[in-house]
Amino acid sequence: MDRFEQVLAGLVLTDKPVASLLGLSDHGAALSLADGSRAIVFRYQAGHDEAFAEHLRETVAALKAGRLTILMVGGDAKVHKMLRKVQPTLMFRRQVIVLQIGDDQKLWVGPHASRLDPLIRQLKVISKQAPTDDMDLRARLVQAVDPGSDSAQQVFAFGQQLHKIRPWATYSLCVLCSLIFGLELLWGGADFIPTLYRMGANSATAVLAGEWQRLASSMFLHGGLGHLAANMFVLIYLGGFMERLLGASRFLLLYGLAGLAGSLASALLSHASLSVGASGALWGILGAGAALAYRPGGLIPPPVLVRLKHAAMVNLGLN
Repeated sequence: MDRFEQVLAGLVLTDKPVASLLGLSDHGAALSLADGSRAIVFRYQAGHDEAFAEHLRETVAALKAGRLTILMVGGDAKVHKMLRKVQPTLMFRRQVIVLQIGDDQKLWVGPHASRLDPLIRQLKVISKQAPTDDMDLRARLVQAVDPGSDSAQQVFAFGQQLHKIRPWATYSLCVLCSLIFGLELLWGGADFIPTLYRMGANSATAVLAGEWQRLASSMFLHGGLGHLAANMFVLIYLGGFMERLLGASRFLLLYGLAGLAGSLASALLSHASLSVGASGALWGILGAGAALAYRPGGLIPPPVLVRLKHAAMVNLGLN
């Protein structure tokens, strides 16, 4: 029996599959794992090591972020060296796991892999199984190909495209807010009212007296480390996505206008003597994300919209 097909069957055709089959060819298969990452299973072909190595390098180079597992079925210990070579030296935003079930039926686990991973645990079981004579296995695998694989490919491609863009505006805003918070601490403390007032905290009395600059300056002040940390987390998590989607200039325009509107509403409606924080700007980003989920305007592929709508409703509900 074909060992390559038996391995695939052990991953996707069991009562508790650890992966779904996105695509199948004579030489390989694409899988979607339970954690949302991708796996590629190759059938080893003797005498084609250079071609395999080049294909693997291209596959890894295309991965800009996320996790990819490469499994080779067949071959001997020489394959280990080839697989280790394709792993990136630094894996800050991406992780590549390499595995092999060799001709000797033994599972080899490369560097950086967790042996507690469900995929690896299942492969250990598969590697110990004796070959079976199932003539219908190929047909069953073809039938098991996920009919939503086109959608999965769209989601994957969309994510890869976004991760190619560095959200420098988002990072710059985080650095600026952190530096200003450091000045707050240096000049008296983030909870010291006179310091916050002198640095430009929002105040209805001062704003109505003509100090309109406070609507902008208060966006970069924070009332404590917890306040700063919470806002910067949301800014990086949500702002980074929106900047990649909209571009830096439109993102900064959105951030600025939403922040000014929030500051104005706070000055006119709040009973507090002072207010500080980026919450108004962050609410603008959150609202824009929700609006795009329902009116994407071609910016977001349809398969992503389901997740974005769910995330928008959860975020709005929590806030």
